[in-house]
Amino acid sequence: KLDRMEDAVTAYLRRIGKTGGLARMAGLTAEQRRKLASKAGKRSGKVRSVRARADARKGLLAGS
Repeated sequence: KLDRMEDAVTAYLRRIGKTGGLARMAGLTAEQRRKLASKAGKRSGKVRSVRARADARKGLLAGS
């Protein structure tokens, strides 16, 4: 019984010690996760666009 309690305490401390990833997602609702995923997708799309324009200006895509 004590081992299980120690395991639970260790797992809890490990979870609160982490700042992102699965530990963060465990505390979010499905709607919050969807909003975060949507924002991340929009940001990554913008970065891709900016990089593509920069590459085109440098002439890296001239042969494509």
